[in-house]
Amino acid sequence: MHAHSQIANLAVAGTRVELWPGAAYVVDTTCVAATLGFAFEGQHGIDAIDTGRRRPFRRRINSLAWIPPGCPVYSQSDRGGEYLVIQAVPPERIGHADAGQRPVTNVFGADAVAVAYRIRLAVLTGDTVGCAAAVDHLCACLLDWFFRGRDPSHDWLTDRRLAAVDRYLDRHMHESICIADWRPNWTSRSASSCWPSARRSA
Repeated sequence: MHAHSQIANLAVAGTRVELWPGAAYVVDTTCVAATLGFAFEGQHGIDAIDTGRRRPFRRRINSLAWIPPGCPVYSQSDRGGEYLVIQAVPPERIGHADAGQRPVTNVFGADAVAVAYRIRLAVLTGDTVGCAAAVDHLCACLLDWFFRGRDPSHDWLTDRRLAAVDRYLDRHMHESICIADWRPNWTSRSASSCWPSARRSA
């Protein structure tokens, strides 16, 4: 999956922790088990996560990502960036219901940065005990984000909603599409009542 053959890795507590160097890569797979990632460097390329529609992406430096089990993933970058990959993390280890079905990217937290660098050092030195503890801590950082993250009652286009739009367009791209035909019940207010107000304020 990665063009670079020298990937530092460590097996710990049922997971496989890998440190990908800053190099070109292509990933095209469906994750059987969940994957937790951390970008030590910013990177950009083309991706499609939980949708068949590929589009440009920009992964921000010091950001977390989470891919739940069964999620199709395509990601390609000509340059990449140093990246931590923790494979086979059970969603139960995160401890939030959304972790079993919701992919997220560009998640930030000061604690996550410090913990990710601890994991990086543990992988490079072969410290399985320290790595296991740090992986648990990183899972806790993601749990904190799930609890305090975007409130789904807000009227903005979250990552999850954007993925839902992509899936709908993929299924109906050869048809005449009207937003009123498919809008989901995202909020307690109807879309027809909140969108006109948005137009008036524009």
